[in-house]
Amino acid sequence: MPVEALKSPPEVYAGVYTHSTGLENLIANHRFEGVLHGFSLGGAVRWRSADTIGYRGMANPLVPTSGLLVQDVSKPIRGPEDFATDGWLNYAREIKLGSRKYTWTAQLNVRNVFNHGGIVPVSAYATGVYSGHTRLEPRAFIFTNTLKF
Repeated sequence: MPVEALKSPPEVYAGVYTHSTGLENLIANHRFEGVLHGFSLGGAVRWRSADTIGYRGMANPLVPTSGLLVQDVSKPIRGPEDFATDGWLNYAREIKLGSRKYTWTAQLNVRNVFNHGGIVPVSAYATGVYSGHTRLEPRAFIFTNTLKF
């Protein structure tokens, strides 16, 4: 067995193996003119490939009769892909108070528009059994009100 098979995984963070091979983001925003002047509408899509959450086990090449497993980095265990969408509606206008000008903005953000959620594995034993899980963030509405001066 080559020594490379005994090396550490690509990244180790607090005992949880994470290695994502792909990450893509797409963001779009449109500002309206005319009757809807001041309004804008936007959205975002995020995709991340399946993370490596562990490695299958193999017999210890140094002591094959021990019955202990070591990580076989040539056989990763993958978690699920992640796909999320966000959207927002924004309104901005200039306000004049006395001789000063201010910009007032109100924005409603919706994170995880389609409420893609649930519990997903984040780590796995060498046998392939999931050993750690996390809960994906549910849909969230965030309203912000700002005044620039």
